[in-house]
Amino acid sequence: MHDIERRALIKGAAMGALAFTVGGGEVLLTPRAARSQGVPLRTLTVAQAATLDALGETLVPGARQAGISQFVDQQISIPAE
Repeated sequence: MHDIERRALIKGAAMGALAFTVGGGEVLLTPRAARSQGVPLRTLTVAQAATLDALGETLVPGARQAGISQFVDQQISIPAE
């Protein structure tokens, strides 16, 4: 996996972007963009993502379109620091 430069990561984090793997390389995308581009999930199964989307949408309308499952999947796929 390619490392993201610290400056790019901080800049992306300020924009709400996260590192997603697309075509074997790390790119900065918002969870919404990752969802719309069909970025594959790293950790969650399709069924788990669907459940998370439904729960998120119930709690916060618009969570599915905002990419809640992509956000959670990305967060749990990286090692805790």
